Amino acid sequence: MSQGLELLTGKIRRRRRRYQIFAVITIVALVLAGITGFLIYGATEPGFSSVQSSLFLTFAILLLFLIPTRDMRRAEAIINLAAEHGGTLDVETVRKKLGLPDEKAEALLDWMIKQKMAEKREQTDRWVFPELRKGRDRK
Repeated sequence: MSQGLELLTGKIRRRRRRYQIFAVITIVALVLAGITGFLIYGATEPGFSSVQSSLFLTFAILLLFLIPTRDMRRAEAIINLAAEHGGTLDVETVRKKLGLPDEKAEALLDWMIKQKMAEKREQTDRWVFPELRKGRDRK
């Protein structure tokens, strides 16, 4: 395993642990909120709906935290691969190293380029590549 990917796995483990702890705390808090709602309203229909809504919120929050982290980990792995390859990467290298299909590797690389362009645009307050801007003078 390359040095960049070894560093990445350590970061991933720490971040994953942090998300797991946060998820458990969130689940416990929402379940307690649902139980409290159940006790306040009694064993009636509104009481059951508060328990159901707390469970739904729990799963929604878990999905919000678990789905983006997978792409974030892949993006970090791509950044480390780029650093190992002198800052340049092609889709084939990403596909081989990360085991991704071509379209997923292309999508991740495109996303990273857009993120970098957005960061640069925020810093300089102008477009990085003016030819990509949709202006009034372009048809």
